[in-house]
Amino acid sequence: MNNTLRSTAVMALLASAFMSATASAGDTYVGLNVTSGGEAYADFAVAKHVENYNTPRSFKLYGGTALSERYSFELGYGHFGTMKIADPTPGSDAAVRISASTWYAAGKASLPLGDSLNVFGKLGIAANRFSAESNRLVSGVNSFVRPMFGVGADYRITDRVAGVFEYNRYGKSGNFTQQKLELGLKYSF
Repeated sequence: MNNTLRSTAVMALLASAFMSATASAGDTYVGLNVTSGGEAYADFAVAKHVENYNTPRSFKLYGGTALSERYSFELGYGHFGTMKIADPTPGSDAAVRISASTWYAAGKASLPLGDSLNVFGKLGIAANRFSAESNRLVSGVNSFVRPMFGVGADYRITDRVAGVFEYNRYGKSGNFTQQKLELGLKYSF
């Protein structure tokens, strides 16, 4: 079974578990985070480990359901933009464009530090996808499933809205790393 098919099967199984849990639980939430830019590099004939020169727009959409007061289950999708990498060798026009995204499912444990502030940790699985286009190098898709973890804090602004700051590491494969600092808002139903 190839990586893309395996990733799709895992995410479908986790999504069905999430939907059944959501139907029985009362506290659900959705969120939107702006994330740090993508990190990737390419190796050219002469220049090695050349990093992307742009900062693509990156965001994450997610939703979760409370299993108890401290534990919840969360699903999310991150679109991390298209990174552009150019060969710095004089006279070279070689360039690479790498698009990155991830789907994840994670358990989340929260610890209240007062009436409005919570710290949390996440542990789960992420299906990452990098798609590369190049005018000189090999183009293709690299999909991989890796364990993911994250830590963060949320601060309740109103009864339903909270500000969120978090760090998540979605995995690494070869030249590709998915790790993000994230800032956003979460809405609870």
